[in-house]
Amino acid sequence: MDECTPDVRVIWVELRFLRTLIEATRQGDMRALELQAREYERRLKELNNSHQTAAERYSHFVPRDLHDREFARVDKEAASLSRLVWVGVGIVLIGEIILWVMLNHVAKTL
Repeated sequence: MDECTPDVRVIWVELRFLRTLIEATRQGDMRALELQAREYERRLKELNNSHQTAAERYSHFVPRDLHDREFARVDKEAASLSRLVWVGVGIVLIGEIILWVMLNHVAKTL
């Protein structure tokens, strides 16, 4: 290298500088990848825990189809009970009318 021309020496200096720069950039990139991998790992742990938490939370709720099915069943039973009550009210009213007519008939005969 001592016998090289000044232009060649400049090129060699620039090559060494570029190699140093490339190595520093590569090491920085490797460090960035390591940090990114750790961050991904941390987020995955959080997601695993959040999935477990969500599963526990949803276990306290009734599924929509079960709710709809039970609501329809209760609605039918309420309508049936309502009809039964109105039939009972009608029977009581008819009984009162018959009693009133009988009492009026007895009162007129006395």
